[in-house]
Amino acid sequence: MEEPSSSLTNQSQVSGFKVERLGIPTSKPELEVSLRWMEIYSDKNIFTSDLRYLQFRKRRALFKERTVNEAMAHYERGLANHLAQFKAYLRDVESDLLAVAPSCYDAEAKKTHSEVFGDAARALRPDRPEAVFVKDCDASRKTDAGEESSTVDRVYTGIKIVEPRDVSRYNHLLIVDDVFAGGKTAAAMVRHLRRIGLAEHAQITVAVPLRVMPSKPKIDYWKIINEQQQKQ
Repeated sequence: MEEPSSSLTNQSQVSGFKVERLGIPTSKPELEVSLRWMEIYSDKNIFTSDLRYLQFRKRRALFKERTVNEAMAHYERGLANHLAQFKAYLRDVESDLLAVAPSCYDAEAKKTHSEVFGDAARALRPDRPEAVFVKDCDASRKTDAGEESSTVDRVYTGIKIVEPRDVSRYNHLLIVDDVFAGGKTAAAMVRHLRRIGLAEHAQITVAVPLRVMPSKPKIDYWKIINEQQQKQ
């Protein structure tokens, strides 16, 4: 599989997180961020992470229901531990403003997965100011435009910032999401924040439990799944 342009050559590790400086969105960068992630998902390791469910649920049509349900069970069993690790890994991240990526609820979730991991960041520093975003979920479902298929412009128009009205005094932004694929959501959030004062020189960190690497064009998921299951 061909790696993305960064090819993970700038990857390092800080307090458990894998860390990389890269431009987002990766398809056409418009700003640079520090990306931190716990585990990686790619065509080569579909079954190796308990966090794989975060990606499986977004591509449910590609997998058998049993496969998705098994992934969900593994995810739920390990969630408390993953949240504790995520919270611990965030301790050394300098930030004076938090923003949790807005998302839409799915049938089996009481909270969105980004909110679950966002709560871990909130608990670490309850007094930290937060930029609150919401998403137009009805429009998102109608267009069926996910992170990988949408544009930054489309994501930008599909979300809005509720509060605060001015973020000009903040210099270190922490964005928390459940999955990082191309960075369009984070880029759209930064656009909104810059519109209300976030400085161009502000340092931006994006923290996620799962980083998703690009798939090969027209990849045969069933072949990969069958090969992986035969090895188990």
